[in-house]
Amino acid sequence: MVQGEMTSVSRSAFDTAQDEASLPFQSTPFLTAWAQTRGALSGRVQTVLTVPGADGRSHRIPLEIRRFGPLRIGSFPGETHANAAHPSGHPTGRLDLASAAKRVRLDALDLRRLPDTSWLPEAASVRPALEDRFAITLDGGMEAVLANGNAKRKRKKFRAQQRHFEGLGGYVFRDVPPDARSVVLDTFFALKIARFAELGRPDPFQDPGTEAFLKRLFADADAGARLYIVESGGTVKALMGGLASGRTFWGMFSAFADDEDADASPGELLLWHLVERLSAEGFATLDLGPGEERYKRSWCDLVVPQFDAVMAVTAGGRTYLAASRLRRSIVRRIKEKPKLLAVVQRVRRVLPRR
Repeated sequence: MVQGEMTSVSRSAFDTAQDEASLPFQSTPFLTAWAQTRGALSGRVQTVLTVPGADGRSHRIPLEIRRFGPLRIGSFPGETHANAAHPSGHPTGRLDLASAAKRVRLDALDLRRLPDTSWLPEAASVRPALEDRFAITLDGGMEAVLANGNAKRKRKKFRAQQRHFEGLGGYVFRDVPPDARSVVLDTFFALKIARFAELGRPDPFQDPGTEAFLKRLFADADAGARLYIVESGGTVKALMGGLASGRTFWGMFSAFADDEDADASPGELLLWHLVERLSAEGFATLDLGPGEERYKRSWCDLVVPQFDAVMAVTAGGRTYLAASRLRRSIVRRIKEKPKLLAVVQRVRRVLPRR
């Protein structure tokens, strides 16, 4: 059984695309917000594959269909704003994706950021993702987190941060309520524009529809969204937004103000309080998403490998598979050469965003 294509997507259209085992990036609130904003503006068709598993259960896979020349390619919605992707439920064997994909006239499936690939058919071409995911184990609380490394340095830095902001009249760490998040998100987008311009890198948050997507998602009371900030003197010094699901908080984005207080590392101050808060609430994991950064290496004890998979469904799909392998090889080589990467990023900044 395959649920048909949807060009006008309502919330109810995705209600069966999730169950208790789904990741939040394949949840109804996430999919609906995406389909009605970024997904719609990009001209992609939203659909849900329902694929029977070897255990007799059906597993649902939300997809958006984009064009690659004359070819139709299916991918998980969310682009790089989704930390990970997985079908609903726990498939116990390989799923017959080819039959399901043919029913919606797909030429290929291009599935990225997969933490588990055991459900993929043998025909799928699977490669390690270009970036691993980083996370912090929260069981045991702050003391256990600090015991993972650099405890003395982190405590000393935390005390210095507190003294710094106390000298300015103090600071507040809090979760912004849904009705006030739009204003804070405006601050976030402004900070990112300035930061990416300084780095000479393309800003994924400036893609058409992305701002509307995040505002809609973080205003939805059913999404599990949280937006944490460190605020001092009426100014947001650092922020992190993400989704709470089960015993994991999935950090989607973060930023800090590059002002006179930046040397106090307000981003790490926020992370300290966030670890304390989530641990006290019984969360087991703080997922900080894909991509290596210095603060992640300092705080994270988990490095989660992820995988990308491309599966050709038609003869045209095999052409796409060959092209994707070539593109992947080029991207990896560029990433290995910092000077070349910087040039490519500068060029991408001036290209029209789609």
